[in-house]
Amino acid sequence: MTYFRLTFYEKTNETWNKKNEYDSLKTFEKPKTKFSNYNHDGLSDYLVSAEIVGSGGNETEYLFIFDSNTRSLRLISGFENLPSTSYNIKTGIITSIGLAASIPNYEYYKIINFQLKKIGGKEIWIDNNYGYLQKYRINNGNKIIYHKEKKKLPFDLYKW
Repeated sequence: MTYFRLTFYEKTNETWNKKNEYDSLKTFEKPKTKFSNYNHDGLSDYLVSAEIVGSGGNETEYLFIFDSNTRSLRLISGFENLPSTSYNIKTGIITSIGLAASIPNYEYYKIINFQLKKIGGKEIWIDNNYGYLQKYRINNGNKIIYHKEKKKLPFDLYKW
């Protein structure tokens, strides 16, 4: 296991000042980093690999979003708990796909005022040769189911 410290500095009046620091990030490999734009503001945000969770394939990342008001990168709390994320630039929705026993489950999020907000999801489970699908949205903290479906196996769970 590797431990490291990630520190961000800002140069003002020819002096470098520490703005953000995050240490003890855990990962099984050398940390992977990439730039993206998770809050649709046209400014680059920074992703750093966190760890692999569950039974493999569920990679998590720390997300730092640039705050133009403070001119610093802000850690989005809780993002490191979301496995396998992707961002849809047209809708502003973050999709997280968690695998449990090779069965995908989807959760949908938005970042609002530098906070991660769950807005819905899609749950899939298998029982007695049938697959079950349930889609829901979150409204005022309540889970509202708006679609249920049952299918006879076998079929591709990822295309459901």
